[in-house]
Amino acid sequence: MAEKYKNQLQLNTINIASFNVAQRVEEYKLYEWFKSRELDVLFVQEARDKQFEASAANNLYSSCKPRLCILSRYPITDYEVIDRRALGGWGLFASLHSIKMGKNEIFLMNTHFASISNFGYEFSSFDGFLSKISLFRESKAIEFGLVKSTLRNYVHSNPLIVAGDFNITDRNPQYREYWGEFENLFLETGLGYGSTRIHSWLTPRIDHLLISKAFKTNRTWIDSNLGSDHLPIIGNISLPEERQND
Repeated sequence: MAEKYKNQLQLNTINIASFNVAQRVEEYKLYEWFKSRELDVLFVQEARDKQFEASAANNLYSSCKPRLCILSRYPITDYEVIDRRALGGWGLFASLHSIKMGKNEIFLMNTHFASISNFGYEFSSFDGFLSKISLFRESKAIEFGLVKSTLRNYVHSNPLIVAGDFNITDRNPQYREYWGEFENLFLETGLGYGSTRIHSWLTPRIDHLLISKAFKTNRTWIDSNLGSDHLPIIGNISLPEERQND
């Protein structure tokens, strides 16, 4: 096993995944799935408390903040978390970490941005509906801006992966405004529409894997249902050889 992943490191490729587990997927099932897909890094949203408390026993590393977890084959360094106090709310929506692969420190930003359901499902008029949409957009702008500001403070020219449940599709103007500089793995190498949200009448792709220009995208796909109301998204990426030798 160790030799296999040593060879993988030499080939300079990384298997990454993002999965909103909705607190429904058992820990043992995630370990089994992680190993069966030969993942290197898994970004988890809506994680259970102590989601990966057995990670060391599974020869893996983990870092968990409330509802946000990283599971990795490489040791993890924690940097900063971002909460919703600026929005008058509670809970975390982003956490920044890094891993070391070869000579490269790779930054990992795990995100779970606000959903329109955070502003309630009921409204008594069309004006009320428009107000709800406006609040959603304003909250998104604040959350996106805070994450981008944190990345500017820490990441600089390092390789970066941003992953998570964005609660908007890549066709949304706000997505293009804030995240258009990143490469969206599914847009580059995925097939079909790639729905990640399981719903009876609306099945958008709102879970994303984004990478900085330091990486190259090789393959991306939506994986099978593991019991959440989201489907996991998996990507294979690589660092150029000259980057590995820096």
